[in-house]
Amino acid sequence: EDVAATCSVAARALRVARERANGSAKANEAAVSAGILEAACAAMRAQPAHAGVQKQACWFLGNTCSGDDVSARARKQIAADAGALRAAVAAMGTHAADAAVLRCASFALAVLCGGDEGGGDAEVL
Repeated sequence: EDVAATCSVAARALRVARERANGSAKANEAAVSAGILEAACAAMRAQPAHAGVQKQACWFLGNTCSGDDVSARARKQIAADAGALRAAVAAMGTHAADAAVLRCASFALAVLCGGDEGGGDAEVL
């Protein structure tokens, strides 16, 4: 099995999921139902050295978990339970010189830690 090719496919799949869920409550809920939040976290743990996987997964987590309604809080909890916080911090450490990974991981952490609730501090990338 070609690990690099698998990582590239995973990164593209996460990008497509992010693009489809971006700003749509219905699509965000579909992502949750399909288990994509958990899959994004699992991909981050499985491929910590692949910057594309880390960037796309963090971006997906941030966009999908944005919001301050009951559904958004539930998505944040699902992501946190799946290890999203730890995975985003690990991505920042592993890819400390990659501005895109750092930006997306920071965004995911801000959203998951509540930075967008009520104050509009975080914005969907």
